[in-house]
Amino acid sequence: MDLAISIAWLICAIWLIVVGVNLSEQQYAAALEAAASAGLSDRIDIQLRHYCDLDDAKLFDRIVSVGMYEHVGLDNLPAYFQTVHRLLRPGGVFLNHGIVSTDAAGRPRGPPGGEFIERHVFPGGAVPHLSRVLVELSAAGLEFADAEDLRPHYALTLQHWSRRLEERLPDAYAAARPEVVRIWRVFLAGMACAFERGWLSIAQVQAFKPLADGSVRRPWTRDHQYICPSIPVMARFPSPFEPASAEFGATGPSSSASMEPP
Repeated sequence: MDLAISIAWLICAIWLIVVGVNLSEQQYAAALEAAASAGLSDRIDIQLRHYCDLDDAKLFDRIVSVGMYEHVGLDNLPAYFQTVHRLLRPGGVFLNHGIVSTDAAGRPRGPPGGEFIERHVFPGGAVPHLSRVLVELSAAGLEFADAEDLRPHYALTLQHWSRRLEERLPDAYAAARPEVVRIWRVFLAGMACAFERGWLSIAQVQAFKPLADGSVRRPWTRDHQYICPSIPVMARFPSPFEPASAEFGATGPSSSASMEPP
């Protein structure tokens, strides 16, 4: 049995998830609708509840958590990882995907803007440095296995989100209050800059809960993760705000498969 903490992203991998938990009523409703549309309502248990309230009578084989650091907060990281450890069966795997600070002490970088985010986007939110994540994760009894930094990917993803919002502003204003649309226009463009400049990053961390004898079964390499030809090292992707060129085409280097972020 698998668990997704925060179902905001559940629809991205809905065929893999058995239980999903979230506190947002809107995201909960969207996930229920997505599961029903996919014909999977009988296989997916989506719950509107706090992850700490999950009963450990049934342990999970895999736990995936996406975009939770801002909501958990630095002071609650120990309890967060302890809960993951409690809910994961021995030998199970945990994948955490989240934004991290590039300052070793977790201090903000770049020009001032934290007050805007604190007031309008993530009240009380804070992101740790990757080193803090690994310390807290290990202290909870999980064994760190792998980490991958995805900062260049997320900079492009945010640029695409920002561009697509601008292209569909009439739809956005029809769906939300004008001030909400203005907040997200500023936020997406500003965050794209922050990731491009290296003021923030995003990392995927994989860990396991060891068996009683201390062993874990884990892949020897990362080969299983890659299903398309890799692009040249440090090949530059064009910004979605740049016109396409013959060198890159519409979405990326012509020598690779399309790598346009979703």
